Amino acid sequence: MRGAGRYGRELRGIIALLVSMACKADIAAGRAFPVRWLVLFFLRMGERVAQDYVARALDVEPADLEDELAPVVAPGDASPADAVLIAWRLRWYATVLAALLNLLGDDAGMHDRAPDRAACRDGRPACRGGARLAMAGGAMSGLPPYHDTS
Repeated sequence: MRGAGRYGRELRGIIALLVSMACKADIAAGRAFPVRWLVLFFLRMGERVAQDYVARALDVEPADLEDELAPVVAPGDASPADAVLIAWRLRWYATVLAALLNLLGDDAGMHDRAPDRAACRDGRPACRGGARLAMAGGAMSGLPPYHDTS
């Protein structure tokens, strides 16, 4: 399908956000109970928003997704197992959205170009790491490596 570029970019951003939230849940599984409880409290709210978004994107009722995920619902006790199950469900939502992105076809805008430079097909350093990496100290600049923590 043509014209899926903008929606594809939005979906890729949401998929990245869901995966990063799942990573936070994985990290929280190894933390002390108060920290884990607080992190999972906010991740549960984010999971509800993600569930509604996925249901809307698939044009199904949120209750249908709840039924689908019923076997992997934890009691909500903020245990390490609860954190791992939240991470699993968030990755499941990301996988569903990735499948939807794949169905959009035409790579859904996967080859977006930066407006101020040509397409990166020749392997130039600016194309491999982007301008942020070059300015912050990539391997080619002679500065210490830049570790993006966003």
